[in-house]
Amino acid sequence: CPYCHNEGMAKWPFVHLDPGKLEPFLPEIKKYTNRVVLSGGEPFEYEHLPELVELLSGYGFDVSLISANIDKERLSRVAYGLKTLHYSLHGLNSLEAGGRVVRWLNGEYPNIRLSLNVPFDRVEPLRDNWEALYGLAKDTGANLQLIRIFTCGQNPSAGWEQRWQEME
Repeated sequence: CPYCHNEGMAKWPFVHLDPGKLEPFLPEIKKYTNRVVLSGGEPFEYEHLPELVELLSGYGFDVSLISANIDKERLSRVAYGLKTLHYSLHGLNSLEAGGRVVRWLNGEYPNIRLSLNVPFDRVEPLRDNWEALYGLAKDTGANLQLIRIFTCGQNPSAGWEQRWQEME
């Protein structure tokens, strides 16, 4: 994904870490924070997501999850343990479809705080869609997080350094 924050990880084999291996570290981590954010890639692709959320919420962590592709069945298995769901609208051209998902989430899981992550690389599309975006956030009580990105359309697979140089 061009928005991934873990570039360069593709050279490593993909592993579905057993959440039980994290448990010995949780009491020490809990001394420093009450919050854990599960992000990606895509958390719903992680086969042990329900076990991980159960483990973290059992230790009293406020668990947040960031997703651009919500799996309704898997969400139903972890929703009890989520404090916040950050839904990423990847591109303002998906606002209508994303709005349906956000309204469904708001109705189905009113106990979960919603946050809309809106990445954009040009101001014009944001300005053109602002009323609809703001209206969606207001109607659902969702926070709105505008994420300014500098992914250059001509080279979305470039690393951050190369993207930055292209933007400069």
